[in-house]
Amino acid sequence: MVALVDSITNGTCTDITIVDVRSKDEVGATGIIPNAHVLPLGEIDKALAMSPEEFETTFGFTKPTEEDHLVLYCLRGMRTEKALVVFKEHGYNKVDTFPGSWIEWSENTKK
Repeated sequence: MVALVDSITNGTCTDITIVDVRSKDEVGATGIIPNAHVLPLGEIDKALAMSPEEFETTFGFTKPTEEDHLVLYCLRGMRTEKALVVFKEHGYNKVDTFPGSWIEWSENTKK
């Protein structure tokens, strides 16, 4: 999964959206995977019910469609499983989780 995320961050893979489900404060304190978008776990259900225009105004990126491929991550991977359930409840079936999440990615990029 690290290789996939790296291909997204370096621009060689452009058809997958990385979504960080942590709070903006937590992201600010630890960092974010390049090219990822923040959509906090507690706001996903409401966000996915928004119009595309309202979503983009609120979150600063284009609302994913049910056909888009998403990769979710958080700090260690536990919240991504909860987020995955919410996305699936809204009809999103091309959603994967990055099990090692921020911890794994940041450790691998230090090398």
